[in-house]
Amino acid sequence: MPRGVPLREIEKGEIFTNLTVIGVSENSSSESGKLYDCLCVCGIISKTAASLLLNGKKTSCGCLRTDKQRSNIEGVRFGLLTAIEDIGSDKFGSRIWRCSCDCGNEVTKEVRKLKTGKTPNCGCLVKQTKDVERKGPYKTHSMTGTPTYNVWANMCQRTNNRNRPDYVHYGGRGIDVCQRWLISKGGSFENFLLDMGEKPDKLSLERVNNDEDYSPENCIWADETTQNYHQRVRKDNTSGVVGVRWDSTNCVWQARLWKGGEVMLCSNHAHFEDAVLARKAAELKFYGYEKSK
Repeated sequence: MPRGVPLREIEKGEIFTNLTVIGVSENSSSESGKLYDCLCVCGIISKTAASLLLNGKKTSCGCLRTDKQRSNIEGVRFGLLTAIEDIGSDKFGSRIWRCSCDCGNEVTKEVRKLKTGKTPNCGCLVKQTKDVERKGPYKTHSMTGTPTYNVWANMCQRTNNRNRPDYVHYGGRGIDVCQRWLISKGGSFENFLLDMGEKPDKLSLERVNNDEDYSPENCIWADETTQNYHQRVRKDNTSGVVGVRWDSTNCVWQARLWKGGEVMLCSNHAHFEDAVLARKAAELKFYGYEKSK
């Protein structure tokens, strides 16, 4: 635009390629002229000089300089939400993404609201605060982001979010969360907290029976040794029983059990059934209960 030519007024709602004018900025003065707040198709609001809009030098907030930069937020976390998929723009030009919440729900959100922190969850936290009143010290937990809350949130995610890489090992195997703990079933984090207590240091949530759901009856806080004890049968295990293997060198069935880095059992047997019985007896002796599988 030639120097000395006065800039025309820009109307609210005018579109300049990927930018839609929202209105005049509060601090509306710069070397390039009046500043306008503009909404980009990616969802970002930026301040842009009138001269740059009118001469076509500014066509986006900067996100469209390359296709690779185009608001690709896949996998990015915003509060309890993780962006999964870009599903396009709404009628106002705002970019919309499908997101998964830590509680297991899926919602669609504007990129702009995600980035500004206006929608940090799917609404589950609002529901929690409006749950039926209950007695006890955890009526209002205020524990979002704590180790205990993160354990609960991850439990809900890996059993209900099909986009999680570890879903195949949990929800994909039919493992779910009990009604008392899962929000979509009417449960809550507070119930989980009342049943399990706060997460002890260096312990993790573990299911006693790996083929059953997460529930008060099937969950414990376990150390690394107990976690290893609860591991499922490995793919390279040909016996089908954890801790029992065929020793081809000596042509015997061997039963083993470790605890805390120490060998509790290492015995040889001519028959597979005897090795299994030896392993089960050692489980009862050193852990107090048998593995599910």
